[in-house]
Amino acid sequence: MALGAFFLFFVLPTTALCKSLVWKDHRFAIDVPEGWREVKDLYGIPVTILGPVKNQTRPVVQVITTPLDAVEIKAENAKSFGQTYAEGRHKWLKAQNGQLIELLPGRFETLKDGSTMLSAGVSYQMNQKAFIERTFYVSCPKKIFHLKIVQNFELVGRLQESEAIVRSFQCKG
Repeated sequence: MALGAFFLFFVLPTTALCKSLVWKDHRFAIDVPEGWREVKDLYGIPVTILGPVKNQTRPVVQVITTPLDAVEIKAENAKSFGQTYAEGRHKWLKAQNGQLIELLPGRFETLKDGSTMLSAGVSYQMNQKAFIERTFYVSCPKKIFHLKIVQNFELVGRLQESEAIVRSFQCKG
């Protein structure tokens, strides 16, 4: 009986609430898991989804509107997107005296609502701490959204949860 309860505990997923959010004139929906919360206009970021605190750090998912309207994201753009992202991260890390740990190439995906997304990522070390960063651009019918994950490497176990939040993104009218 105890083993069955133990198994059931790990099989059930964390409860996620799909929230429709509005930032200025831009509407979207995104899953916000139990224990996470969304904050608008935090440090100039339109919407930030904050994960639970562990060892004075937490996973963060940011949703940023871009000035780009109606740009089509295509699979053939993934490689050049990844290269451009990598060049930018290399320059930034050099200016910050950081060290590259890992670079993830550009990737194309289609989300469950049919919108398309390009992503790339990097892991780096700076000031004796390691970080994970993932960036995503989602093409909605009238707007491009930039979603970003930033978290301390200590929280690598929460990366899948952060990525699931991003992949739950849905364009709204």
